[in-house]
Amino acid sequence: MRPLNLLCKDYFVISKSLFGNRLKEQRKFLGLSQAQAAENAGIERETWGKYERGVFMPGGDVLISFLSMGINVSALFSIEPEFPTLKVSATAYSTSSTQKAKNQLQEPKASYGIEKHLTEADEELLAIFHKLKLEDRHTLKRQAQMLLEISEREKKPEDSEVHKAG
Repeated sequence: MRPLNLLCKDYFVISKSLFGNRLKEQRKFLGLSQAQAAENAGIERETWGKYERGVFMPGGDVLISFLSMGINVSALFSIEPEFPTLKVSATAYSTSSTQKAKNQLQEPKASYGIEKHLTEADEELLAIFHKLKLEDRHTLKRQAQMLLEISEREKKPEDSEVHKAG
């Protein structure tokens, strides 16, 4: 079977299987199973598997759902991946392996002078958020915005001022 060459704007994809491999890398990078990723994208798990194997190519509506999941769609269509990847072994869930994986992610940031701005609690919250269904993400976002509005209304003037010791 001859590889199918695809052209999408300024990006050239060598084959459907390259696209599928990139999609699989991104899914794993986000820490999602095929079933979780498919549910978040609003498609069947079997369809997701066919995307990863290069049997099917997603349409525009599915690509848009990939964006909302945090998938770098432009990297799926490029020759070189534009995102850091983790080399995950079978022991990836041990503490030392997890720390090594985090270090792999932070190393490229350090080389570009980008500092880490997320706390461990922030990272944990983002990991949970990415595992939610798309509709639950929207609900959670609305709830967080409501809590912020309530918090800002209840804020006392002295809470926002810096008091100097006299």
